[in-house]
Amino acid sequence: MKREPNSNELKSFSLAKYPMTEAAYSSSSYSRNRDKKKNKNVNIAKIVKKFKLEKEFSNFLLQQKLPAYCGAAVNTSADVVSIGAHTIGIVALNYHAPLTLQNSLRTWNSSGLLEFADEKTIILNDPLPVEKALSVDYGLTVLEPKDIANARVRKENVLTIGAAFYYALALHKADYILFLENDFKMDTALSQQEIAMQLLRGVSLLERGVEIVRLQSKKGQGTHSLTHLLTHSLTYSLTHLLNSQQGCGTFKDCDHHGIRPKASDPTDRVRNWFAFYCADKIIGNKNVYDCNSDDQMPKYRCFTSWDSNWSLNAILVKRESMLNKEYNTKEGRKSIGQIALGCSQRQDAFEMNMAFHHVWMQWRVPMCISVDGMFLHEEIETSA
Repeated sequence: MKREPNSNELKSFSLAKYPMTEAAYSSSSYSRNRDKKKNKNVNIAKIVKKFKLEKEFSNFLLQQKLPAYCGAAVNTSADVVSIGAHTIGIVALNYHAPLTLQNSLRTWNSSGLLEFADEKTIILNDPLPVEKALSVDYGLTVLEPKDIANARVRKENVLTIGAAFYYALALHKADYILFLENDFKMDTALSQQEIAMQLLRGVSLLERGVEIVRLQSKKGQGTHSLTHLLTHSLTYSLTHLLNSQQGCGTFKDCDHHGIRPKASDPTDRVRNWFAFYCADKIIGNKNVYDCNSDDQMPKYRCFTSWDSNWSLNAILVKRESMLNKEYNTKEGRKSIGQIALGCSQRQDAFEMNMAFHHVWMQWRVPMCISVDGMFLHEEIETSA
C-alpha cells in the first residue's frame, strides 16, 4: 500500500543517527565496514537441524503421492542430503526510499529472516548516503550498479527491476534467491520457526521442479470482497472482515470481475491466481492444487503461469534454473534471466513483456503460492 506514514510511525523512524551527506558517509564507520564479509555459512541442513525439521523436510521431498503440479519427488535420501548443502541468498532492491527501506530492514532483522541467508545483498540504485549506511548497519552487502562491470543501466547508476533481477541471479552463488523489493516487510507476527518452515517448504517445492514460489502474505489481499462476506456469512467478526481486506488495489479480491478461469485468451487469465488464496475458489478447478503433506508445515497451493501475470513480488527461485532453463520466445529460446536482462531500459518492461510479448502464460511454468505467506507490501514514500 502506498501512503504517508502516520504520526506514530514517523516517531518510530530513527534516521537521525545516519549520515545524510556523502562526505559524512565517506568518513563514517558505515563506509569503512561496507566491504567486510558478512556471509555466515548457513546452509539448508543447518536450518533443518536448528529447527528440528528433519522428518518434515525429508518426507516432503520424497513424497510420491502429490498432484503433478507439486513437482516430482527426488529419487533418494542421498539427494535430500545433497540438497542440505545448498544455500539461500537474499537480494533486495531499493531506489530513493529510506523510510520504506528502514521499515522493511528492521522487520527482516527483528524476525530473524536475515539469519537464514548465506548471502545478503542490497542493490542500491543511485543511493542516498543514508540508504548506504542503513544497509551496512543491518549487515547487508551494498551493491551499486556502477560496481557491476558493463552493467546495463537505464541511467547513470540505476537499474530497472528486470536488470536488477538478472544481476541478483548472475552475481551470487546461493542456490536459491529470495528477491525482495524494498517495500516488502516481514510479517512480524510470524515466529522464526514459522519462517524456517515457510522457507524450507518453498525450497522443497523448487527442488521438486517448481520454478517460482511466491511468499507475499495474504493479509490484506486475495480475499473475498467485504460485500461478499457480509452477504454470505453472519459469523464473521468485524475485526476479521476489516483485516481480510486488501490495500490500495495491489491485489484484486477473489470475486473481482478480472478473474476469468474459463477464458481461452491467455492475457485474460493473468489475474486468476488472485482467487487461489480462497479455498472455495479452487474447488473443481483442475488448474490449481493444494500441495501439502500430512505434517504441520505451511500450506502451499500450486498452479502454472497459465493463470498468472509475471511478478517479482517477494519470490523465491532456484538461481540456476532462472538463468539456464530456456523457453520458446519470438526471438528464439531464452531463459527468464536473459529476458530480464533484455528489459534494461524501461522499469515496467519485464512484467509487461513477459505477459504481452512473450505471453509466458503459454509456457505453463509451474509455480506456487504460500497460502499464508510472509511479506507485507508497504511503501511509505509515495513518490518512490
